[in-house]
Amino acid sequence: MYQLLYILIKLVVHLPKWLKYLLELKLFIIIYYLFGYRKQVVLDNLQLAFPDRSIRSLKKLRKQFYKHLIDVFMETIQPLAWNKQQMQDHYKLLNVELVERAAEKGSVLLLGGHYANWDWVCSIASWVSKPAYVVYQPISSGHFDKLVHLIRSRFGSIMVPNGKVAKTVLSNQRKGLTAIYTMVSDQSPMLTMAKLWLPFMGVEVPVHTGAASLAVKSKMSVFYIKTHRVSKNHYEVEFEELIDDASKTDEVTLTKAYFNSLEKQIKEEPTYYFWTHKRWKHAGKKP
Repeated sequence: MYQLLYILIKLVVHLPKWLKYLLELKLFIIIYYLFGYRKQVVLDNLQLAFPDRSIRSLKKLRKQFYKHLIDVFMETIQPLAWNKQQMQDHYKLLNVELVERAAEKGSVLLLGGHYANWDWVCSIASWVSKPAYVVYQPISSGHFDKLVHLIRSRFGSIMVPNGKVAKTVLSNQRKGLTAIYTMVSDQSPMLTMAKLWLPFMGVEVPVHTGAASLAVKSKMSVFYIKTHRVSKNHYEVEFEELIDDASKTDEVTLTKAYFNSLEKQIKEEPTYYFWTHKRWKHAGKKP
């Protein structure tokens, strides 16, 4: 099964550009028009985030989002066909030197959201001199997980399951190993595990604090990953420093700073946020 999946994906990523566009159009028609995958969830999320906008405006935004979603889906597998230079041509880190300078003093945490193309940050290792660890959520299907792991680690990043992050960071710290850690941290925690609630896009929701807590304990420099979609299959990243030493603050303040940066970017161009996930499902349930 793994070999079949691998061959199929290799065939797709090597298709001529016009044929890829045709495939993407068919996928859009199937997902958006035929199955209507989570269309109501997306509309509900958009209404919560932008209550002052008209339904017509939000439905137009929803359609634009689904077109981008198809792009991201296809882009996820594309690195399998690229070498290092091709990857860097499509995903440029404009001021990575800030991260490199911070890493000279100690470990660094890069925090991103499900915005633009969040998957290509796995190529971070090709840009930095320190070991680069990327936190990921394992896929339940072993075959798919193995394949996605292969693609994400293609350019040297070390993939860490989200359940082993703290163990990995603390182990490296004991060894005196300076590293760069990358996490996407805007998921919704389980209601029973919620420790902190914050307003996100004007709606109070539970948020994860684990990344901030780890940064504080490990005295990391922390940056927000601000990804811009330049054009189809082309992105540029700017790193915004949230704090140079997280031990100078606390996990609540740092988490707020992260969500403020993410929210600001979403408001600037909402098309590229991952609106299909149920980020606001616990709204109004705060104890």
